[in-house]
Amino acid sequence: MDIFVDLHVMVLQHSSMETLTSNVLLLEDDRLESKKIQDSLGEFGLIVTASNSFDEVIKKFDDTNYSLVLIDTLNEPAKALDMTRWIRQKSTVPIIMFVDRMKNMSESMCLKAGADDYVSKPINHQVLTLRVNQQLGRVNGKNLFESQLLSHGELTLNLETCDFWVGQTIVPLTKTEFYLMRYFMSKPERVFTRPQLLAAMNIRDGIGSDHLIDTHLSRLRVKIRNHDGQNYFYAVRGLGVKLSGTR
Repeated sequence: MDIFVDLHVMVLQHSSMETLTSNVLLLEDDRLESKKIQDSLGEFGLIVTASNSFDEVIKKFDDTNYSLVLIDTLNEPAKALDMTRWIRQKSTVPIIMFVDRMKNMSESMCLKAGADDYVSKPINHQVLTLRVNQQLGRVNGKNLFESQLLSHGELTLNLETCDFWVGQTIVPLTKTEFYLMRYFMSKPERVFTRPQLLAAMNIRDGIGSDHLIDTHLSRLRVKIRNHDGQNYFYAVRGLGVKLSGTR
């Protein structure tokens, strides 16, 4: 029987802090939350300028060259979306919005307004750090930390902590499931043969081995779908299985 992979607290390495001096603009009216965000991102050399006013954020955006913008919807979701559209018309700077479903705000509304990503509230600061790292990495190739991350679509796998994320949610994996996800996410567009998948799971080819592959892939597919994930793992006739990912 597989043992569950322990979920550890993420260990963030600071080796790249000296070269990372990005400016971040934050809209957040909760002073305690704002302070937490400033402190957590400040540990990695990010300079976070915080404001609790839409008008002030617009003024600050025009005054400084920012590498990233974080936007809370506050109590005015429509105004937050308008401000996101305004920023997107002026700049290609990455935008991450904080989504509060209790305020009639959805992820699709944020993305349609021009946001690059979103983080659900209440904010999980480990997730926020991952998202900030991904957006800054896409723009300038800089990482907040050197934790070996594999990412494909809404899936993120931390090879150091063994944490597996579907969107904003951490999903426990068995040891074999972790091995499979690591194999697939290392080359998400590649078709893997069944012997290759057995080798990835440390299982010898033999009677019932094909059934084991199908069983583990089926369980992974269900786990991802149960956390609002896409459809993953597709059989390519006569060849093997690929990760892929479509709604």
